[in-house]
This record gives sequence, C-alpha cells and structure tokens, in this order.
Amino acid sequence: MNLFQKAEIRRAWQADHVKASIHALIGDDVQALVQQAGAIIYGVVSACEDAAIDGDDADLCAVHNAAKALVGLSAEKGIERAARELIVDGLAACERLQPRLSPASIQRAAGEVVKVNEEQEGGI
Repeated sequence: MNLFQKAEIRRAWQADHVKASIHALIGDDVQALVQQAGAIIYGVVSACEDAAIDGDDADLCAVHNAAKALVGLSAEKGIERAARELIVDGLAACERLQPRLSPASIQRAAGEVVKVNEEQEGGI
C-alpha cells in the first residue's frame, strides 16, 4: 500500500468513526448506530486478529463488550444508557487500537461489512 492509499483509509476511518461516535453519544436511530458502529468494531476486531493482539488486551475487551451491546441492540427499538456507554467506550478503544493495526486489514473487514449491508438492502 502506498502512502496515499494509507492516508485515504485513515481519512475514511476518521469520518466513519465520527459518525458512529455521534450516533452512540446522542442518536436515537438504533439501526444507524448498529450499522455504523458495527462496521468499525468488526473491522477493528478482524484487524486485531490479523495483528495477533492478545485477547486480554484491555482495549480489545472494551471493543468486544461494545460488540455484545450492539448485538443486543439489533432487536431493540431504543438505546439504553448502559448499552450506549459500552458502545462509546468500545469506539474509544477502537481509536486507541487503530495505530497498532494494518490499514489493509481494517479496509478488508470494513469492505466485508459494506458488502453484506448492500446485499441485505438489495433484498438478496
């Protein structure tokens, strides 16, 4: 990957992270939160696996807790405060983990999520 590609991935990461964080902090749209935060969290978890980051890492544990909260929200109509806090903490942990991760790994995993979302929206 050249420097331009890495910079573009990091720019896209920042934009998505900001959107997901705003939804986690103040949003009421459960599905938007699940999709946006879920894509970031899945990308980070997958990249952590690629980087062989220890499962006991405190930030990775926070990301896993956020993922569990998102799974619980997927069937809900509202966002409970406890779930919102776990998601905010998980997104913050994603931000701390990001410098330790390969941009290509994050991009690959995020691309998988986007593809699945597009297939679901298209009725496939």
